[in-house]
Amino acid sequence: MQISVRTNLREFTRDLTRTHSQMIYAEMLAVNATAADVVKALPAEMRSDFDRPTPFTLNAFRFDRASKQKLMARVKQKDAAGSTGPRHWLETQEAGGLRPPKAFEIALAARLGLPTTSTYFVPGSAATINSYGNISAAQLRRIMSDLTGTGRVASATSRPLKPAGKRKRQAPATYFVLRSKGSGEVNIMMRRGRSLGVVLTSVTRTAFTPRFDFYGDAERTARATFGRRLGEAVTRVNGASR
Repeated sequence: MQISVRTNLREFTRDLTRTHSQMIYAEMLAVNATAADVVKALPAEMRSDFDRPTPFTLNAFRFDRASKQKLMARVKQKDAAGSTGPRHWLETQEAGGLRPPKAFEIALAARLGLPTTSTYFVPGSAATINSYGNISAAQLRRIMSDLTGTGRVASATSRPLKPAGKRKRQAPATYFVLRSKGSGEVNIMMRRGRSLGVVLTSVTRTAFTPRFDFYGDAERTARATFGRRLGEAVTRVNGASR
């Protein structure tokens, strides 16, 4: 997933009164500024397209700068840290299809002896959800701590939650695995006192329909800003050479 920013300089440089080298420099400045505009504009589009995108998602793009030898900047996604497979996780949002498993899904699937490349986990009613709609990192740590390599309850339990103000001290939560013999579904369960709830349920597919128009959004921004950026670059070069 990437877009290149480049153009024919001739129609825009009629007011540039200096040398060919300065013309090339002006174009380089304009192309880089336009690429920066594209990267800056993409988070607003993602906030519109996605439900509560994380800062990691909003900061997913960067650009390779143009030079005087190569008058092209390339806006591209950063490395998909924490995922596997050939596809970047935002490519799934742009084109649709299966997303790569998340880091915690890979680790949890390995702990449970499930396929790490095709196992996903959906939050249940007992999951602690953060402000971005994902299961909290603290609860994931407790789950991994409580599960042994066989997926049974470990001997050590999670530490009890600290009381806030006058709130009564809660019983410590423990986590265990409940496997369905028929469907092969795996549930991560939480027990707190007499209460029992589903935290995570395994699924083998989690497909997305296209939601993020990366190429369209990037091209619209580039077309809208390049002329202004080139005018600024020409003014800068002419001013510096006087």
